[in-house]
Amino acid sequence: MPDVVGLCFSHEYIGRVEQFHRLRGVPKKYIKVADSGAMRIHAFCDHSGAPVYSSGANSPTSYSLRVGALKQRYELGLPAPACRTDTE
Repeated sequence: MPDVVGLCFSHEYIGRVEQFHRLRGVPKKYIKVADSGAMRIHAFCDHSGAPVYSSGANSPTSYSLRVGALKQRYELGLPAPACRTDTE
């Protein structure tokens, strides 16, 4: 069973492509298209549906790892305090 399936708040770790290595499994992916036309890949565990990562759709340079789903999340160290709000 996954540690996290979905939350209203999520923590992410931004890692460079060369730092990212999948150990097993093949995530299910879908492409999200923003109003601007920018595309991002969102990947989920093919067994539990837990979010795993997101990245740019074309030649990604980094991955946004969904920390809550990572068993090794404590090895990443403490996150920097941050708050992002969307305002119109």
